Amino acid sequence: MCAVLVLMWLLYARRVLASSGAPQSDTWSEGEQACTAEGMLQWAEARGVVVGGVDVHNFDTGRGLRVLRDLPPGATVLSVPWETLITVEHLVNWSHPVGVLVTEYGRKIPQMDYLALFLLYESANPRSDWKPWLCMLPSSFTSSIFWTETELARRGSKELQQQTHHLRDALRTKFHTLLLPLVTRHPPPPPPAGELPAVKAVAEGGAVGDAGGNGVVGAGGRGTGIFAEGALVFERYLWAIAAVRSRNFGVPWHGRKLKLLAPVIDMVNHQQHSRTAMYLDHSPRRAASTSAYTSSAPSTSAPAFALVTGQNYTEGDEIYIEYSRSCNERLLLVYGFDLGPLNEKKDCHSVLQSMIDELDEEE
Repeated sequence: MCAVLVLMWLLYARRVLASSGAPQSDTWSEGEQACTAEGMLQWAEARGVVVGGVDVHNFDTGRGLRVLRDLPPGATVLSVPWETLITVEHLVNWSHPVGVLVTEYGRKIPQMDYLALFLLYESANPRSDWKPWLCMLPSSFTSSIFWTETELARRGSKELQQQTHHLRDALRTKFHTLLLPLVTRHPPPPPPAGELPAVKAVAEGGAVGDAGGNGVVGAGGRGTGIFAEGALVFERYLWAIAAVRSRNFGVPWHGRKLKLLAPVIDMVNHQQHSRTAMYLDHSPRRAASTSAYTSSAPSTSAPAFALVTGQNYTEGDEIYIEYSRSCNERLLLVYGFDLGPLNEKKDCHSVLQSMIDELDEEE
Protein backbone atom coordinates (compact mmCIF):
# COMPACT_ATOMS: atom_id res chain seq x y z
CA MET A 1 0.00 0.00 0.00
CA CYS A 2 2.84 2.38 0.88
CA ALA A 3 4.58 1.68 -2.42
CA VAL A 4 1.36 2.41 -4.31
CA LEU A 5 0.98 5.76 -2.53
CA VAL A 6 4.58 6.72 -3.34
CA LEU A 7 4.05 5.82 -7.01
CA MET A 8 0.82 7.86 -7.07
CA TRP A 9 2.66 10.86 -5.62
CA LEU A 10 5.51 10.60 -8.13
CA LEU A 11 3.08 10.45 -11.06
CA TYR A 12 1.07 13.36 -9.63
CA ALA A 13 4.17 15.48 -9.01
CA ARG A 14 5.47 14.83 -12.51
CA ARG A 15 2.15 15.93 -14.01
CA VAL A 16 1.97 19.10 -11.90
CA LEU A 17 5.60 20.19 -12.13
CA ALA A 18 5.86 19.47 -15.85
CA SER A 19 3.18 22.11 -16.37
CA SER A 20 5.09 24.75 -14.40
CA GLY A 21 6.41 27.96 -15.88
CA ALA A 22 10.06 26.90 -15.64
CA PRO A 23 11.71 26.63 -19.05
CA GLN A 24 12.20 23.01 -20.08
CA SER A 25 15.34 23.59 -22.13
CA ASP A 26 18.90 24.14 -20.96
CA THR A 27 19.37 26.78 -23.64
CA TRP A 28 17.64 30.11 -24.12
CA SER A 29 18.73 32.78 -26.55
CA GLU A 30 18.09 36.45 -27.05
CA GLY A 31 19.36 37.46 -30.44
CA GLU A 32 22.83 36.00 -30.82
CA GLN A 33 23.57 35.67 -27.11
CA ALA A 34 22.83 32.20 -25.74
CA CYS A 35 21.75 31.73 -22.14
CA THR A 36 22.64 28.34 -20.67
CA ALA A 37 22.81 26.67 -17.28
CA GLU A 38 26.54 26.17 -17.84
CA GLY A 39 26.97 29.86 -18.64
CA MET A 40 25.11 30.82 -15.46
CA LEU A 41 27.35 28.57 -13.34
CA GLN A 42 30.48 30.04 -14.94
CA TRP A 43 29.15 33.55 -14.24
CA ALA A 44 28.34 32.55 -10.65
CA GLU A 45 31.78 31.07 -10.02
CA ALA A 46 33.40 34.23 -11.40
CA ARG A 47 31.42 36.13 -8.74
CA GLY A 48 32.73 33.88 -5.98
CA VAL A 49 29.93 31.31 -5.78
CA VAL A 50 31.41 27.99 -4.64
CA VAL A 51 29.83 25.06 -6.48
CA GLY A 52 30.52 21.72 -4.82
CA GLY A 53 29.32 18.67 -6.70
CA VAL A 54 26.07 19.88 -8.28
CA ASP A 55 24.90 21.31 -11.57
CA VAL A 56 21.64 22.63 -13.01
CA HIS A 57 19.76 19.91 -14.87
CA ASN A 58 16.43 19.44 -16.61
CA PHE A 59 14.65 16.56 -14.94
CA ASP A 60 11.39 15.13 -16.24
CA THR A 61 9.61 17.29 -13.67
CA GLY A 62 11.48 20.49 -14.57
CA ARG A 63 14.74 22.28 -13.90
CA GLY A 64 16.56 21.62 -10.64
CA LEU A 65 19.89 20.91 -8.94
CA ARG A 66 21.54 17.55 -9.74
CA VAL A 67 24.15 15.76 -7.62
CA LEU A 68 27.32 14.93 -9.57
CA ARG A 69 28.79 12.55 -6.98
CA ASP A 70 27.67 10.73 -3.86
CA LEU A 71 27.26 13.21 -1.01
CA PRO A 72 26.90 12.63 2.73
CA PRO A 73 24.87 14.79 5.13
CA GLY A 74 26.63 18.04 5.99
CA ALA A 75 28.15 18.66 2.55
CA THR A 76 28.08 22.27 1.34
CA VAL A 77 27.00 22.04 -2.29
CA LEU A 78 26.55 25.77 -2.97
CA SER A 79 27.87 28.85 -1.20
CA VAL A 80 26.88 32.29 -2.44
CA PRO A 81 29.13 35.08 -1.08
CA TRP A 82 27.55 38.07 0.59
CA GLU A 83 28.34 40.43 -2.28
CA THR A 84 26.49 38.21 -4.79
CA LEU A 85 23.31 38.03 -2.73
CA ILE A 86 20.55 40.56 -3.44
CA THR A 87 18.87 42.35 -0.54
CA VAL A 88 17.72 45.89 0.20
CA GLU A 89 21.00 46.35 2.12
CA HIS A 90 22.94 45.51 -1.03
CA LEU A 91 20.87 47.82 -3.21
CA VAL A 92 21.73 50.73 -0.93
CA ASN A 93 25.42 49.85 -0.63
CA TRP A 94 25.75 49.45 -4.41
CA SER A 95 24.07 52.85 -4.97
CA HIS A 96 21.80 50.94 -7.30
CA PRO A 97 18.94 53.04 -8.75
CA VAL A 98 16.45 50.94 -6.77
CA GLY A 99 18.66 51.44 -3.72
CA VAL A 100 17.99 55.16 -4.06
CA LEU A 101 14.30 54.32 -3.58
CA VAL A 102 15.16 52.27 -0.48
CA THR A 103 17.00 55.25 0.99
CA GLU A 104 14.13 57.59 0.12
CA TYR A 105 11.15 55.50 1.22
CA GLY A 106 12.56 52.93 3.66
CA ARG A 107 9.95 50.57 5.06
CA LYS A 108 7.10 52.36 3.35
CA ILE A 109 7.72 49.86 0.54
CA PRO A 110 8.06 46.16 1.58
CA GLN A 111 11.35 44.38 0.96
CA MET A 112 9.93 41.96 -1.60
CA ASP A 113 8.69 44.86 -3.69
CA TYR A 114 12.15 46.45 -3.75
CA LEU A 115 13.53 43.11 -4.94
CA ALA A 116 10.81 42.94 -7.59
CA LEU A 117 11.73 46.45 -8.75
CA PHE A 118 15.36 45.32 -8.97
CA LEU A 119 14.36 42.42 -11.24
CA LEU A 120 12.34 44.77 -13.45
CA TYR A 121 15.17 47.29 -13.70
CA GLU A 122 17.88 44.75 -14.46
CA SER A 123 15.69 42.77 -16.86
CA ALA A 124 15.35 45.94 -18.93
CA ASN A 125 19.09 46.56 -18.85
CA PRO A 126 20.75 45.03 -21.96
CA ARG A 127 24.19 45.13 -20.33
CA SER A 128 23.14 43.98 -16.88
CA ASP A 129 25.83 42.21 -14.91
CA TRP A 130 23.06 39.87 -13.72
CA LYS A 131 21.92 38.77 -17.17
CA PRO A 132 23.35 35.19 -17.09
CA TRP A 133 21.20 34.55 -14.01
CA LEU A 134 18.18 36.66 -15.00
CA CYS A 135 17.77 34.88 -18.30
CA MET A 136 17.43 31.56 -16.46
CA LEU A 137 14.41 32.76 -14.50
CA PRO A 138 11.05 31.43 -15.72
CA SER A 139 9.44 33.71 -18.29
CA SER A 140 6.05 32.90 -16.74
CA PHE A 141 4.70 31.35 -13.55
CA THR A 142 1.86 28.96 -12.80
CA SER A 143 0.70 30.28 -9.43
CA SER A 144 -3.06 30.68 -9.36
CA ILE A 145 -2.96 34.49 -9.68
CA PHE A 146 -2.04 33.89 -13.34
CA TRP A 147 -4.87 31.45 -14.06
CA THR A 148 -7.78 32.45 -16.24
CA GLU A 149 -11.22 32.52 -14.67
CA THR A 150 -12.09 29.34 -16.56
CA GLU A 151 -9.00 27.56 -15.29
CA LEU A 152 -9.55 28.82 -11.76
CA ALA A 153 -13.14 27.55 -11.78
CA ARG A 154 -12.03 24.18 -13.16
CA ARG A 155 -8.94 23.56 -11.01
CA GLY A 156 -9.48 25.52 -7.85
CA SER A 157 -11.61 24.91 -4.80
CA LYS A 158 -14.04 27.62 -3.79
CA GLU A 159 -11.59 28.70 -1.09
CA LEU A 160 -8.71 28.91 -3.57
CA GLN A 161 -10.84 30.94 -5.98
CA GLN A 162 -11.65 33.46 -3.25
CA GLN A 163 -8.05 33.65 -2.06
CA THR A 164 -6.74 34.11 -5.59
CA HIS A 165 -9.16 36.95 -6.33
CA HIS A 166 -8.34 38.70 -3.05
CA LEU A 167 -4.59 38.31 -3.49
CA ARG A 168 -4.68 39.54 -7.10
CA ASP A 169 -6.79 42.54 -6.06
CA ALA A 170 -4.43 43.32 -3.15
CA LEU A 171 -1.41 43.25 -5.46
CA ARG A 172 -3.15 45.46 -8.02
CA THR A 173 -4.15 47.96 -5.35
CA LYS A 174 -0.64 48.09 -3.90
CA PHE A 175 0.92 48.58 -7.32
CA HIS A 176 -1.37 51.43 -8.35
CA THR A 177 -1.79 53.21 -5.01
CA LEU A 178 1.66 52.73 -3.45
CA LEU A 179 4.43 51.67 -5.82
CA LEU A 180 3.54 53.52 -8.99
CA PRO A 181 2.94 56.93 -7.34
CA LEU A 182 6.16 56.75 -5.30
CA VAL A 183 8.36 55.54 -8.14
CA THR A 184 6.82 57.93 -10.66
CA ARG A 185 7.46 61.03 -8.58
CA HIS A 186 11.04 60.00 -7.83
CA PRO A 187 13.41 61.64 -10.32
CA PRO A 188 15.80 59.35 -12.17
CA PRO A 189 19.36 59.58 -10.77
CA PRO A 190 22.13 60.71 -13.11
CA PRO A 191 24.00 57.64 -14.34
CA PRO A 192 27.57 57.35 -12.99
CA ALA A 193 30.07 57.84 -15.81
CA GLY A 194 30.98 54.56 -17.42
CA GLU A 195 28.95 52.44 -14.98
CA LEU A 196 25.23 52.58 -15.58
CA PRO A 197 24.42 51.35 -19.08
CA ALA A 198 21.54 52.50 -21.21
CA VAL A 199 18.28 50.78 -20.35
CA LYS A 200 16.02 49.20 -22.92
CA ALA A 201 12.31 49.81 -22.85
CA VAL A 202 10.27 46.71 -22.12
CA ALA A 203 6.87 46.65 -23.77
CA GLU A 204 3.87 45.49 -21.77
CA GLY A 205 3.91 42.17 -23.55
CA GLY A 206 7.55 41.58 -22.68
CA ALA A 207 9.24 42.64 -25.92
CA VAL A 208 12.45 44.62 -25.65
CA GLY A 209 13.15 47.72 -27.70
CA ASP A 210 15.96 50.26 -28.00
CA ALA A 211 16.58 52.71 -25.19
CA GLY A 212 16.48 56.45 -25.33
CA GLY A 213 19.62 58.52 -25.15
CA ASN A 214 19.76 59.19 -21.41
CA GLY A 215 19.59 55.58 -20.30
CA VAL A 216 16.40 55.91 -18.26
CA VAL A 217 13.77 56.93 -20.81
CA GLY A 218 12.68 54.44 -23.42
CA ALA A 219 12.16 55.18 -27.07
CA GLY A 220 8.92 56.89 -27.84
CA GLY A 221 8.25 58.80 -24.63
CA ARG A 222 8.88 59.35 -20.95
CA GLY A 223 9.83 56.60 -18.57
CA THR A 224 8.43 55.98 -15.07
CA GLY A 225 10.93 57.49 -12.65
CA ILE A 226 14.08 55.37 -12.88
CA PHE A 227 12.39 52.94 -15.25
CA ALA A 228 12.24 52.93 -19.03
CA GLU A 229 8.86 53.48 -20.62
CA GLY A 230 6.76 50.34 -20.39
CA ALA A 231 9.03 48.60 -17.89
CA LEU A 232 6.86 49.38 -14.87
CA VAL A 233 3.39 48.12 -15.69
CA PHE A 234 1.20 45.87 -13.60
CA GLU A 235 1.66 42.79 -15.78
CA ARG A 236 5.45 43.04 -15.52
CA TYR A 237 5.24 43.75 -11.78
CA LEU A 238 3.08 40.65 -11.32
CA TRP A 239 5.79 38.54 -13.00
CA ALA A 240 8.53 40.11 -10.86
CA ILE A 241 6.70 39.77 -7.54
CA ALA A 242 5.86 36.15 -8.38
CA ALA A 243 9.55 35.51 -9.05
CA VAL A 244 10.52 37.09 -5.72
CA ARG A 245 7.77 35.46 -3.68
CA SER A 246 8.62 31.99 -5.00
CA ARG A 247 12.43 32.36 -4.83
CA ASN A 248 13.29 34.54 -1.83
CA PHE A 249 14.73 33.33 1.46
CA GLY A 250 14.45 35.02 4.84
CA VAL A 251 17.39 35.25 7.28
CA PRO A 252 17.69 36.97 10.68
CA TRP A 253 19.63 40.21 10.32
CA HIS A 254 20.13 42.82 13.05
CA GLY A 255 16.81 42.16 14.72
CA ARG A 256 14.71 41.76 11.58
CA LYS A 257 14.13 39.20 8.86
CA LEU A 258 16.08 40.11 5.74
CA LYS A 259 14.63 38.90 2.45
CA LEU A 260 17.26 37.80 -0.05
CA LEU A 261 17.68 36.38 -3.52
CA ALA A 262 20.50 33.86 -3.92
CA PRO A 263 21.46 33.12 -7.54
CA VAL A 264 21.81 29.39 -8.35
CA ILE A 265 20.53 28.28 -4.93
CA ASP A 266 17.15 29.56 -6.09
CA MET A 267 17.07 26.70 -8.62
CA VAL A 268 16.40 24.15 -5.87
CA ASN A 269 12.96 22.51 -5.81
CA HIS A 270 10.57 21.44 -3.05
CA GLN A 271 10.03 18.09 -1.35
CA GLN A 272 8.21 17.37 1.86
CA HIS A 273 10.46 16.49 4.83
CA SER A 274 13.72 17.21 3.02
CA ARG A 275 16.43 17.84 5.62
CA THR A 276 18.66 19.79 3.25
CA ALA A 277 18.62 23.47 4.18
CA MET A 278 20.31 26.86 3.86
CA TYR A 279 22.06 28.96 6.46
CA LEU A 280 24.32 32.00 6.77
CA ASP A 281 27.91 30.79 6.88
CA HIS A 282 30.21 33.15 8.81
CA SER A 283 33.41 31.12 8.32
CA PRO A 284 36.38 32.82 6.56
CA ARG A 285 36.38 32.53 2.79
CA ARG A 286 38.18 33.79 -0.27
CA ALA A 287 37.32 37.13 -1.83
CA ALA A 288 35.15 37.23 -4.93
CA SER A 289 35.16 39.57 -7.88
CA THR A 290 33.50 42.92 -7.32
CA SER A 291 30.02 43.73 -8.56
CA ALA A 292 29.37 46.28 -11.24
CA TYR A 293 27.80 48.45 -8.52
CA THR A 294 30.38 47.76 -5.79
CA SER A 295 32.83 50.59 -5.26
CA SER A 296 35.23 48.70 -2.99
CA ALA A 297 36.62 45.19 -2.75
CA PRO A 298 34.30 42.70 -0.99
CA SER A 299 35.10 41.72 2.58
CA THR A 300 35.83 38.08 3.32
CA SER A 301 34.46 38.61 6.84
CA ALA A 302 30.93 38.95 5.47
CA PRO A 303 28.76 35.82 5.60
CA ALA A 304 27.90 33.56 2.70
CA PHE A 305 24.55 31.89 2.07
CA ALA A 306 25.13 28.12 1.92
CA LEU A 307 23.06 25.14 0.78
CA VAL A 308 24.02 22.15 2.94
CA THR A 309 22.84 18.56 2.54
CA GLY A 310 20.84 17.05 5.38
CA GLN A 311 20.77 13.51 4.05
CA ASN A 312 22.66 11.11 1.79
CA TYR A 313 22.53 11.72 -1.95
CA THR A 314 23.57 9.40 -4.77
CA GLU A 315 25.10 10.62 -8.02
CA GLY A 316 22.31 11.75 -10.33
CA ASP A 317 19.82 12.54 -7.56
CA GLU A 318 17.98 15.83 -7.46
CA ILE A 319 18.56 17.95 -4.36
CA TYR A 320 15.45 19.29 -2.67
CA ILE A 321 14.58 21.55 0.21
CA GLU A 322 11.25 21.94 1.95
CA TYR A 323 9.94 25.38 0.96
CA SER A 324 7.40 25.44 3.78
CA ARG A 325 4.88 23.17 5.38
CA SER A 326 1.89 24.69 3.68
CA CYS A 327 -1.54 23.51 2.62
CA ASN A 328 -2.21 22.95 -1.06
CA GLU A 329 -4.05 26.25 -1.51
CA ARG A 330 -1.05 28.22 -0.27
CA LEU A 331 1.34 26.22 -2.46
CA LEU A 332 -0.81 26.99 -5.49
CA LEU A 333 -1.01 30.68 -4.59
CA VAL A 334 2.75 31.10 -4.19
CA TYR A 335 4.44 28.39 -6.24
CA GLY A 336 1.88 27.09 -8.73
CA PHE A 337 1.95 23.44 -7.61
CA ASP A 338 0.41 21.34 -4.89
CA LEU A 339 1.12 17.95 -3.34
CA GLY A 340 -2.29 16.43 -3.88
CA PRO A 341 -3.75 14.08 -1.26
CA LEU A 342 -0.31 13.31 0.21
CA ASN A 343 0.08 16.84 1.61
CA GLU A 344 0.12 16.40 5.36
CA LYS A 345 -0.77 20.06 5.95
CA LYS A 346 -4.56 20.09 5.72
CA ASP A 347 -5.54 23.19 7.70
CA CYS A 348 -5.80 26.28 5.49
CA HIS A 349 -7.59 28.43 8.03
CA SER A 350 -6.62 32.09 7.70
CA VAL A 351 -4.17 31.30 4.90
CA LEU A 352 -5.53 34.23 2.88
CA GLN A 353 -5.00 36.71 5.69
CA SER A 354 -1.47 35.46 6.24
CA MET A 355 -0.77 35.95 2.52
CA ILE A 356 -2.15 39.48 2.61
CA ASP A 357 -0.12 40.25 5.76
CA GLU A 358 3.05 39.08 4.02
CA LEU A 359 2.52 41.67 1.30
CA ASP A 360 3.26 44.42 3.83
CA GLU A 361 5.32 42.74 6.53
CA GLU A 362 8.66 44.23 7.46
CA GLU A 363 10.22 42.25 10.30
